[in-house]
Amino acid sequence: MISFFGSLTPFNQEAFKMVVNGMRADIFTLKNKNGLTASFCNYGARWLSFMVPDRNGVFKDIVLGFDSLEKYLNAEEQYHGATVGRVAGRIRQGKFMLDNHIYQLSINENLPNNLCNHLHGGSGGLSFRVWESKKETNEKSEERVAFTYFSPHGEEGYPGNLRITITYTLTNNNAITIEYFARTDKITPLSLSNHAYFNLSGDKSATILNHTLQISAGKFLELNNQNFCPTGKILSVQNTPMNFLKLKTIGADINANHVQLMNNSGYNVYYMLDKDKGGADAVLEDHLCGRRLEVFTTEPGLQLYCGGYWSGKDLGKHGCQYKKYSGVAIEAHRYPDAINNLGFPDVLLQPWQEYKQVTIYRVSNF
Repeated sequence: MISFFGSLTPFNQEAFKMVVNGMRADIFTLKNKNGLTASFCNYGARWLSFMVPDRNGVFKDIVLGFDSLEKYLNAEEQYHGATVGRVAGRIRQGKFMLDNHIYQLSINENLPNNLCNHLHGGSGGLSFRVWESKKETNEKSEERVAFTYFSPHGEEGYPGNLRITITYTLTNNNAITIEYFARTDKITPLSLSNHAYFNLSGDKSATILNHTLQISAGKFLELNNQNFCPTGKILSVQNTPMNFLKLKTIGADINANHVQLMNNSGYNVYYMLDKDKGGADAVLEDHLCGRRLEVFTTEPGLQLYCGGYWSGKDLGKHGCQYKKYSGVAIEAHRYPDAINNLGFPDVLLQPWQEYKQVTIYRVSNF
């Protein structure tokens, strides 16, 4: 029988209470009726931890990150658990045209051969802002925390004054529900996501290569081999190592002779979801401990990234070294660089519209 009791948080909460750019950062811990807990920080509206039992009732934290805010500020991998945007993923050369005006965004990814990109909203994007915050309870007596941020016109080069609210709810069916809402006073591209990395074993020194993964997607985006932005071509997963239509271990094909894997040090792939099949959009499992993570989203696709570029420089929670393949990110958002690809679904938010997105990460045992 599973016993749903464990430590409230895997770290010292006082280590997250500091002033960043003149704003007070703080930590918020949620708990459900089953004893699961999850913690969040208003610096970057970040997801810090998720304490989850295995099949024997042993609680461990399945979200990678750090045990102090100072370490988040100085990390080599800047996006652990962060809200990314205004646009998740890359925008080629940081440029796009809108209403006959060329917008130049900040450049925070410099590549060989003088290539560059705007990545995840820029070096001063949403991930690095301190958000207004409020902890509350919903009508089901479930705990949640709401983060709100006002992004002024011109921030990181984007047009429009934008107000964003993100709500994290720890539900009584053992899920983190993330709801995104936004409004703008001027047309602007918008595609928000959360960048949590997971390791279901709870052992931060282990890799995720033995985790099994299923993604309900028969197609993926081809990337340019030099700037890592989409070429505009949509490819079938059939007869490729990108195929996760059925559960298979992440490590089974990660070193396969495929140009997109070799150039990206493993999986860094955007999948177009098959929304007509029902069920979870993605399922991640660790057969050794019996933890399962299901992902459901209103978004058209998922970005799979397995930490292939991690050098081991970052020391995470409890001093654990984050090496190559220590965690896996399953990011729900709209097509990357869609603003520069006419064949991709629109990512523009109009002043008369409200941006809405719901993504759910639900845990269970097997």
